[in-house]
Amino acid sequence: MDQWKNTAFVIAAVGQNLFILLYMTFPWYRTFLGRALFFNAITFGFLVNMAVASVAWDWPDQDQVMFTAYTVTALGIWAQLIAFIREKRTPKEKEYHRGTHLAE
Repeated sequence: MDQWKNTAFVIAAVGQNLFILLYMTFPWYRTFLGRALFFNAITFGFLVNMAVASVAWDWPDQDQVMFTAYTVTALGIWAQLIAFIREKRTPKEKEYHRGTHLAE
């Protein structure tokens, strides 16, 4: 079962890292939601990469590093949720003025 778990970690890491690289080619920085999604993608990518690294190597303070990775990922998740709610509450006429029209 450990082999399946490790394989899943590697597959997740490859997919997440590809998403980050592809997302960087879009103008994600123009909206609050885009920045929150990018931050969440980076933190989740860090978490998945740390999971792969923890399978391959043992290092000092591994528990503290993983705790930090989980905490930063949790912040990214909450930033994503707040950004989504903020975007949904913004009147449509203000979207044009915030620069979202530039992303089209």
